[in-house]
Amino acid sequence: MYDVKDKELAKNYGIVEIDNNNKMIDFVEKPAEPKSTLSSTGIYFYPQDVINSLMDYGEHGENTDKAGNFLEWLHKKEDVYCYISEKKWFDIGSLSQLEEAKRKFKA
Repeated sequence: MYDVKDKELAKNYGIVEIDNNNKMIDFVEKPAEPKSTLSSTGIYFYPQDVINSLMDYGEHGENTDKAGNFLEWLHKKEDVYCYISEKKWFDIGSLSQLEEAKRKFKA
């Protein structure tokens, strides 16, 4: 997770709410009214046993087009814990962010 620190910018991302133990308590993909500015960076590590949940998710006709949709579904069924990065994050799905990342790493 990465805190984008801007609710307007948060509308472009999967937004997460966590408890005091970094357990995910809410996840909404591109919310119109974000409850937080904590963004999912799209980097997920799942234990082996989550494969069964992933198969169940797909077999029941859930939207498999975006990884965030699975996460939104999974946290309602199992405990999901988050790591919050303080390092700079770029959403390279955005042209302006891609250009900013190119400038940053070219130096």
